[in-house]
Amino acid sequence: MKNRIITVSEALQMIKSGETLTGYSVDFKNAKVEALDVMKFTKAGIDVPENVIYYGAGENIAYDEAFAGDWKKIV
Repeated sequence: MKNRIITVSEALQMIKSGETLTGYSVDFKNAKVEALDVMKFTKAGIDVPENVIYYGAGENIAYDEAFAGDWKKIV
């Protein structure tokens, strides 16, 4: 059985309504996914490509001295 391809907005709507995404593939091509929505996808078992994650404007990101410095990605 082939997975049905759905858009990011369709997937988010399904997650919101409590539906499973089993049998579906999310088309992340040409999409921008807000960081908070990435958490919803992750909880639903869907990996979001890093290059489509959108963090929004700077006013939505608070500076915290505890997190200042160089960060390295842990794989």
